[in-house]
Amino acid sequence: MSFLGIWDTPVEKLLNKYKGLEDDIKDVISYLQEEMDEAKSEVQHIHNKLLTYSSATGELAKVYYEKIEDSKTKLNSMCSECENTIDTLKAKKKVIANKIEKLEYYRKKEEEEDKEYTFSEISV
Repeated sequence: MSFLGIWDTPVEKLLNKYKGLEDDIKDVISYLQEEMDEAKSEVQHIHNKLLTYSSATGELAKVYYEKIEDSKTKLNSMCSECENTIDTLKAKKKVIANKIEKLEYYRKKEEEEDKEYTFSEISV
């Protein structure tokens, strides 16, 4: 890689782009997993509250119980959405890793053959 990418070959430019994208996906997956872990912890906390109020009687206890149950349902839904998004991102990360592998092959060929591929010659 050259200074500031000014003299990068098309292969190096694509390689840098995909590696940056891979890093971004890793960051998003980590963020979503942290959020999901926090939500699961909150769901457990809510579950414990529900156990406490399940034996309570009266109109106020019933309203409070319903609100807690509603919050638990929303958090569980959010966790499910996070899991689906994480699975999708992991699949995309595999595709990107495959492209990076192919680009590494092109870069190696460039070095061995002292040849610079154009964008139209690169197939990933």
